[in-house]
Amino acid sequence: MFSVEGDIWRRQRRLSVTALNTNHLHRRFDAVQTSTRRLRARLDDASKGGEPVDIGQVFASYTLDVTSMLAFGHDLDAQRGDDAELQLHIQRAFRMLSFGSSSRSATGAW
Repeated sequence: MFSVEGDIWRRQRRLSVTALNTNHLHRRFDAVQTSTRRLRARLDDASKGGEPVDIGQVFASYTLDVTSMLAFGHDLDAQRGDDAELQLHIQRAFRMLSFGSSSRSATGAW
């Protein structure tokens, strides 16, 4: 959805709006709350340890957890760090999709 335009974007937006409507979110609130608690615990632990934290990676894991739960009903618990390879593949896919989208837009080919 983040890197498409036109009719494809409209279809994906419709699906996203449906998934993020209030009733759906109320049913998934516990999952979001669980992921948010994990995020807080992870940041609390990091602050106590005094070690530098890759905040982009921390929030990428959190986003992956919330998105997978809302979209697929599956708790990845990526914040544990066990799915680093999955996160790398997802980041690579987003970079490739974003590059393709910006290339099309830059050339004016819609």
